[in-house]
Amino acid sequence: MPAMGDLAEYLTSNDPSFRKARLPALYSDFRSQRTPNPDGYTANLSAWRAALARLAWDAQLPDPATSTTPPRLLLTVDDSLPAHLQSRQFGRPLALGTVVREALENGDLVPVPDFLARKETIYAKTAGWGAVPWSVASWAARQLGFGSGGGTSTAEDKMPKGTYVVLPNLEKAGGLVAEQAAARASDTRFERTFTRRHFERACVADLAVAGQKDRALAGRDVDVLLRFLARDKGLVASDGQTVRIRVEGEDAAVTEEDAAVAQLKELVEDLKHQTTLLAARVDTLAADAKAAVGKRNNAAAMRLLREKKTAEATLGKRGAALLQMEEIAARIQQARDQVHND
Repeated sequence: MPAMGDLAEYLTSNDPSFRKARLPALYSDFRSQRTPNPDGYTANLSAWRAALARLAWDAQLPDPATSTTPPRLLLTVDDSLPAHLQSRQFGRPLALGTVVREALENGDLVPVPDFLARKETIYAKTAGWGAVPWSVASWAARQLGFGSGGGTSTAEDKMPKGTYVVLPNLEKAGGLVAEQAAARASDTRFERTFTRRHFERACVADLAVAGQKDRALAGRDVDVLLRFLARDKGLVASDGQTVRIRVEGEDAAVTEEDAAVAQLKELVEDLKHQTTLLAARVDTLAADAKAAVGKRNNAAAMRLLREKKTAEATLGKRGAALLQMEEIAARIQQARDQVHND
């Protein structure tokens, strides 16, 4: 967990909107500036929305749900968030609740359950409030007394608690995956079909924070990313467990055949990984046994040779299984692609 002031300093160092001269305004309760200084008010809102997205994307925000990998496409808002963003000089950001509410109303943040459950694309234009320009809807809401808190309110700026999809980050991740999908457009259907775990390794691992492979997308990130790629972009077909990169004119549903192919491909990949590790283990044991003989430590040498023999036997079995699975995969790929090309 970052120490108090660390995230504020991170923003000062990495975000041009958080240069030191701007910090007093950004950390103030700028809600009162909505009417007398709308440009300044809007600038502060925009700076904070971009800052929250940056901190999430850079895996800087702690996740209350886990102590391991922070999500990069999600933002958890609770009473601890202002404390995490506290500045050593200016204290906590006093209008952060308004920032989050405005982001929710503008669609930059979307509650995770709503995002996952939604049937139509998030870009769909709907009648009613969704079709009303935000400036008009916000003004009307304030007149009715349930707006996001503008005017000269001095009440505490409550945090709208929840876990939200950060849409700008999701679109960024989706764009990066789209580039990889485009590069696979000439691949066969067999080659474009994965289990979720295999898809994460093949297409999502490259989205890790530069130089920090342990900061790849978290599991909940992948949930929303797959939903976005399937529903909103039409780039993949997915049932949550099997993922197929789509090409133009291809069906949007995952079939039983897709699922079987994905599982077979993952088994082949796992067997390849196991044989690589076992081959390295055999080489290491052989070298260690030779070194033990050189030191006249015959007992150690015999033990190492027995371990080497066991590893070689296991390697032989894994290698035979891998060869069999590769032959099956090749036959399935040939038959499957012939069907889809006819």
